[in-house]
Amino acid sequence: MALGGGLRLWQIGAQPGGFYHDEAFYALDAVSVLQGRLALFFAANNGREPLFIYLLAPMIAVLGRTVLAARGTSALIGIATIPAIYLAGRALFGRRVGLLSAAILAGTFWHLALSRLALRAITLPLILCLAVGLTVQAFAPASGEPAVHPRWRAILAGFVTGLVWYTYTSAQMQLLFVPVMALTLWLSRPMPGRGSDRAVWFGWLLGLALALAPLAFWLTRHADLYLARAGQVSVLSPTINQGDLSGTVFGNIGKALGMFIITGDRIWRHNLSLRPVFDSITGPVFLIGAGACIWWLIAARKIGPPRRAPAVILLAWLLIYLLPTILAEDTPHFLRAVGALPAACILAGVGLEVALAWVSRRGLLMMLAPFRRWIEPPALVAIALLALSGYQTAHDYFDTYVRLPIVGYWLEDQSVSLAQTINDARPGVAQPPSQSQFNMRFLDAASFQSERTALAYLAADRLGDWHSFDQSAPLPPGLTSAQFILDPNRDWSAIRQSLPLSPSVLGLAVPARAQNDLDARPRDAYLVLSVTPLISKTAGAPVPTAGFANGMQLVGWQLEPYAQPTQVHLYWRLPGPVPDDIAVFAHWQAGSGLIAQDDKTPTDNLLPPAGWRANQLIEDTLTVPDDKTSATQIQVGLYRRGDNTRVAVLDDSGAALGDSVIIWRR
Repeated sequence: MALGGGLRLWQIGAQPGGFYHDEAFYALDAVSVLQGRLALFFAANNGREPLFIYLLAPMIAVLGRTVLAARGTSALIGIATIPAIYLAGRALFGRRVGLLSAAILAGTFWHLALSRLALRAITLPLILCLAVGLTVQAFAPASGEPAVHPRWRAILAGFVTGLVWYTYTSAQMQLLFVPVMALTLWLSRPMPGRGSDRAVWFGWLLGLALALAPLAFWLTRHADLYLARAGQVSVLSPTINQGDLSGTVFGNIGKALGMFIITGDRIWRHNLSLRPVFDSITGPVFLIGAGACIWWLIAARKIGPPRRAPAVILLAWLLIYLLPTILAEDTPHFLRAVGALPAACILAGVGLEVALAWVSRRGLLMMLAPFRRWIEPPALVAIALLALSGYQTAHDYFDTYVRLPIVGYWLEDQSVSLAQTINDARPGVAQPPSQSQFNMRFLDAASFQSERTALAYLAADRLGDWHSFDQSAPLPPGLTSAQFILDPNRDWSAIRQSLPLSPSVLGLAVPARAQNDLDARPRDAYLVLSVTPLISKTAGAPVPTAGFANGMQLVGWQLEPYAQPTQVHLYWRLPGPVPDDIAVFAHWQAGSGLIAQDDKTPTDNLLPPAGWRANQLIEDTLTVPDDKTSATQIQVGLYRRGDNTRVAVLDDSGAALGDSVIIWRR
């Protein structure tokens, strides 16, 4: 529990980056619950089962509209699944398998990654484990000993089994799994149909009916909505099966079975792309566990009901809950197959127990006998193996997965960045009509449809400070102080032509990049355009002017030498457009030696010098990633990209003073 909890809670609000729009939809639904709008099924975004949303609502009430509140809920659900799978494993195969299954789940990458995203699929393993564990305990204890079956336990088991339908779309597989589990338990009893058994079955069915009654009543009116998402991704669609239904299904079966040890989910949101479910330690014991359960079925007469019935239930659990990914596109898909995850971990637990028992019976662990006074050798080996597996998972997740830019892109990290930009800006206040100056915020809302759900959750309190604005429209007249959030991939020439002239400074920045599933490469997510009076930028600092031979004038700068990264802000003014392909450089020097530099097109070509208007003031920022506190001076200059020749710096009479200007000296 401690290990699994630590892995799931460590920096849960920050890693992985981003906040996918599905997560935002759940969060907004939870907000609506807090506002009194209750529902059995939430219709937006292809429809969503309610359990996760109702668990999420109190966390948002405590922590506010934050990523931490949303993903922290998933982390707690993921942690709760660890004792839940212990319950299921113990009920089926005994205490040792329960412990091993819990340890394997705690260190499995699939469940760890899912526990750190605010997706409703995380509730299915938890409730499914509870349902199986409670139901098996009520009817067939793993020890095979006679047991008293209180009716309340049977009612609770049935009720929790019904709750599975309120978790995730794949829970529809309960229509197959519940009859298989119930029939197996019925046939495994020594004398099925006795009076005590009938009382327990009646209690279980009563609990199941109580849980399902509200949803069943709702389905009489909205069955099409409940089944809509499954129909959209089904292999029955000719668009998906490409006219070869049988070939697609058989191919998907191979991919689904191979995901455990060969090739896993390719989608970066769900997995370290293509990483199989199990690693080199847990993969072999998963195969051993599957083989052992199959053998117990084949040798049913020798083994008897105590092993046969749990094996039937576990294999049925695994195979039935693989159907949602087998019968849909993008196989293997770790969200659709999530119901099979606990069964796979229990199989691995069975395999590890069988393997350790085999080597122990043959005396292969005798070398560990000196440790017996503290811990049994099989347990010591199990701890060592699972610790190595958990370490590999932690390394793959925290040292590799969350650090990959593509993971942030697929989880829509730009939405969090955009919300932060909106929240950090001071509220815009319009001046009285008699005055010509404005301090306003503008958002081209039509350009950010994919981010709108996350913004509605993360920036709801500040969105009202931003005016909706069309990039094809000119700016309001007299605007001397403003901030704009624009789509850099749209034509904003109308704004560019109406940007104010001196003394206002124009600053441009691209705070985030984005790449959706269909993009071949990352793109600029959004553009922040600021219009600020020059005096507010350079207050308290000298503002000498350096004129260059191509007409560009450096009229001011600000230096942040101890910032991380080190930054220098330059303020340019032009008498007119500059036709040359110009680059600006900044050199950090220690004495006469160069220790760092940054070269780039002014404004990163977002507003190329050739498009600058006469007497506009443009802010540009150059950075060096490392701390350069050893620098003694910084010099700035221009050069032509065509021949790499520097542009001369001129004095007031037009005579050349050199090819750079020192803006800072220690």
